[in-house]
Amino acid sequence: MIIHESPNPGKILVDCPVCSKLYEEKDFRSDQFAEVVKICLETTRICPECQMAQEKSKEDLAAAAVAKQMKEQLPKLCEAAGLPRNYTHHRVTGELFTVPIVREVAEFLWRNRSFNLLLSGVTGTGKSTSAAFVAMQLIAQGKAVTYTTLGNLLAKWRDARKNDRRSTDTQLLHEIFFDQQVFIIDEVVGKAKVSESGQELLFDILEAVNSGECRSKIWLLGNFYQGSIEAIFAEPDPVRRRLQENFLCMRITEKRTIERLTVWQEQ
Repeated sequence: MIIHESPNPGKILVDCPVCSKLYEEKDFRSDQFAEVVKICLETTRICPECQMAQEKSKEDLAAAAVAKQMKEQLPKLCEAAGLPRNYTHHRVTGELFTVPIVREVAEFLWRNRSFNLLLSGVTGTGKSTSAAFVAMQLIAQGKAVTYTTLGNLLAKWRDARKNDRRSTDTQLLHEIFFDQQVFIIDEVVGKAKVSESGQELLFDILEAVNSGECRSKIWLLGNFYQGSIEAIFAEPDPVRRRLQENFLCMRITEKRTIERLTVWQEQ
């Protein structure tokens, strides 16, 4: 250990065994346990800069280990979130997607991930695969995300109602409203008219968003053609108002640009 006098009273300058720079320590030389303090200091001394560098290195290694573990677990986590495998894995190689299939749509969703969204587009425009890709990124960050089609969600809802399991009914709403960072409902617009109970569930979700009760961000995906709101809901006006007030409603064009969609306006 190299000891130099410090200009500050009660301090000495000692050398760092890592970088050899001098840094201040308390002057221990007049202490009755000076020899013991010196031995302890010799075995543990390190300057603050090197200490920070070592701690950052440990943090980086820990973060890398967590990232590796997350990468290994990500396929199972995506499956548990309901993401279809063909939306998360390459159909030929079977590898997990590392870049989005439709970058423009995925980038839009990522930029607006903190909003309630209604995204319209015909089949093949990339709304579902892009939503799945963004969901994967959120899951990789430890966020809770659920993907479901409207048909599957309504089947689960009907099952809860049919068996009169109020706890299951409440649990489903809690899962949608509180347990998720993002709750994605795909294929909202279909050929078949939504049943009365289905309309009730969808309106309950929109109403919970409107009232602030729903803490999850709701993403509604589908091909919202002219008059689709009227086709889904027997009373479309309240639905249009809630979409207008609480959702960012957008449409993917044939050129895969994103433009505003006035879905709440009667066509």
